[in-house]
Amino acid sequence: MDICDEADVIHCECCNDKCYDDDKIKTVRWIYIIFIIIWICTIYFFSIYKIKYAIILMLPIILFIIAIINAPYLCEEVESELFKIIYFPMIIIVSINLFSWLSKDNINDGKILIRCIFISIVFLLLSSLDIWMNKKWIFAYRHVQSAFELMSVTLIIFVVIIYGISYTSS
Repeated sequence: MDICDEADVIHCECCNDKCYDDDKIKTVRWIYIIFIIIWICTIYFFSIYKIKYAIILMLPIILFIIAIINAPYLCEEVESELFKIIYFPMIIIVSINLFSWLSKDNINDGKILIRCIFISIVFLLLSSLDIWMNKKWIFAYRHVQSAFELMSVTLIIFVVIIYGISYTSS
């Protein structure tokens, strides 16, 4: 009997591929739980939460929770669609511009914003590390990579918004 004919197998609505099995679902959920903890520790350790409009920093937590909830509905085709965007060039270009703007403009919280850019670059670099592993763990690697990219992009969005608000209000 074909595994796809079994009643307890969930199939992806978009491509009819078999969704993740229970072990993969648990792994994905644990990855995002760990990254929620990493994100909260990062925000607390670097005192980023003290800046006005820090509510923006809830974005990764919200998206990680959505990923935890949707883990049973993931399949390889959904993965390949979600993980094909490369953020590296975009973040580097934006970061260089932000560094130059923040260094010449004296705005409130400038040191924390520069710290955010550095943390963003570190997360981005961590997401770009290639780890050679067994094919069955590639899905986990992609989710870890995606989590680092999300945290990196969120910090850049945060800096751009805070800088924009500070610059236009002065």
